[in-house]
Amino acid sequence: MEEAALHTLAGWLASGRAQWVPHPQGPLHYPPLLKGQALAWVQRPHPPEPWEQAQLVAQLRAYMGRQRLVWLAACAVFPALSWPLTLGLGRWWWALLAPQEGPRDEASQQGALALGLGVLAALPWFRHGHMPDWLRACLIAELDEAQRASLRAWLLDYLSVDKLALSGEAAARLSVWQRRQRWRAWLGSGRGVLNDAVLLEFLTPAVAPPLALRLPEGLRRALFRRGQV
Repeated sequence: MEEAALHTLAGWLASGRAQWVPHPQGPLHYPPLLKGQALAWVQRPHPPEPWEQAQLVAQLRAYMGRQRLVWLAACAVFPALSWPLTLGLGRWWWALLAPQEGPRDEASQQGALALGLGVLAALPWFRHGHMPDWLRACLIAELDEAQRASLRAWLLDYLSVDKLALSGEAAARLSVWQRRQRWRAWLGSGRGVLNDAVLLEFLTPAVAPPLALRLPEGLRRALFRRGQV
């Protein structure tokens, strides 16, 4: 804000006539678990106890609302958080889950996206651009099958990954050659988005087994010293 705007705001607040009117779809209660220790949740490499994970997700749902939590879960699929991708996923979210009642014009979409971006920006993972893998997997689990299929198609188009068009029960039934290429990319030089285990499992569930995310921590660190898994 410019200095003149700050003076204007101060005068408005000191006038005694300022009134706070919350947005009917605005956030309600900021997650208590994040208060005072936000950075710790960003840097936490190992998952907390299952009850604490469930509590965090419940608090995020109460803060964001059930529908906006889907937007957050979609952001968790990608290994790095960026605002262009977050906005793109917001448009996907609006097209998929926006309420059927009321206006659905460009102005309503922009309003919903602006409000949602403000809610997301208050979360520590978006302020630091990083979300630990255990939380990503926890949030992705909140998506139902229809949402997963829609998001998978959107991400593949966004990434232009050979236009694999994964769909159906076997996720497009990748050929043996394609599977080998995916594994070589994942186990290779450590570069590129397809080396991320969470994203790879989401895009091609038949290729990256859940075991890759559930190895004991000691064995995981010994086998994957570059932090790829």
